[in-house]
Formats: sequence, structure tokens, C-alpha cells
Amino acid sequence: MWKNGWLTGDTEALISLYVDNPVLMSQSQPAITEKEAIHILYQSVFDEFMITSKDKLMEV
Repeated sequence: MWKNGWLTGDTEALISLYVDNPVLMSQSQPAITEKEAIHILYQSVFDEFMITSKDKLMEV
């Protein structure tokens, strides 16, 4: 669900994975401690960038 949320820009799907009192700690940034603030952050990322992924399955 996380990967699909990122690849489709679905902020609602991503936010639904967080607990009611989340703490998001990004490198070199102040902690974000509210779901709405995280939602705004993710939406700004999706508005600015297109997220893509290339999967590769490897047997080990």
C-alpha cells in the first residue's frame, strides 16, 4: 500500500497508514507531528515531482 500510494501520489492512502499522533523525522528538518502537516508535506512533494520506481526481483 505504501509503494502504491507513492507511485500514484495518493496522499490519503499514505496518511491512512499513520497512527493518530505520528512523528515524521526527515533528515536535517524539524520533526512533523500532525497528520495534516504530513499530508501537506506529501502533497507538496507530489505537486513538485513525479515519483517512479523500477522493481527488480532478486533471488538470494
